[in-house]
Amino acid sequence: MDRFAYYISAIFNPLFVGIPVMLAIGTAEMGIRWDAAPMVIAAILIMCGVPTVYVIVLMKKGVFENFHVSDRRQRKYLFPVLIVCFALTVFLLWRDPAIGRLVVAVLAFGLPNIIVIALISLRFKVSLHCAGIGGLIPAVAYPFGLAGAVCGIAALWLTAWSRVRLKEHTLSEVIAGSIIGTGAMAAELVWVFGWPWFLSQR
Repeated sequence: MDRFAYYISAIFNPLFVGIPVMLAIGTAEMGIRWDAAPMVIAAILIMCGVPTVYVIVLMKKGVFENFHVSDRRQRKYLFPVLIVCFALTVFLLWRDPAIGRLVVAVLAFGLPNIIVIALISLRFKVSLHCAGIGGLIPAVAYPFGLAGAVCGIAALWLTAWSRVRLKEHTLSEVIAGSIIGTGAMAAELVWVFGWPWFLSQR
C-alpha cells in the first residue's frame, strides 16, 4: 500500500497532472489550435519546468529535504518561485486569442490562491497536492460536466489518502488543502462563468 500511495502521490503532483488536464480543458473549449502551441509550450516550461528544476537544484544543495518540499519551514523558498511562475504564465496567455478564457481564468485565479496558501503556510502546513488537485475539480466541471467533477473528486480523494498514508501530511492538512483549493477556485469560476451547466439546469 505504501508503494501504491507513493505512485499516486507522484502521479497527482499538481505540477505534472495539471499539464494534461489544462490541455484537455483548452481543447474542449477552443478545439485543437496549433497556432497556440508556442505559447502553450512556453507556459508549460515556465509553470512546470522552472519550479521542477528549481526544486531539484535546491534538493541537491540540501535546502529542500525532498521533491515535495514536505518541511513547512522550507516552503518559504518555494512559494516566491511558484508565484512568479503563475504571474508570468498568466501574462503570456491572457492576451492570446487562441487560448481559452477558462484556461486563463484558472491560471489567473491560481495566483491569488497560491499567495493565500503561502501566507497560511507561515503558521500551518497546507497540502499543496490537495490544493492543486482541488482547484482542478471546478475547472473540469465546465467542459466535462458531472463526469469531470466526479473524476476530479476521486483524484482528490486518492491524493489526500496517499499524502496521509505516506505521513507527508496529517488529515487536517489535506482537508485544509482540499477545502481551500476547491472552494476558492469554485467561487472564483462561478463568479466569472456562472454555474456549470449540470448545476444551472437544476
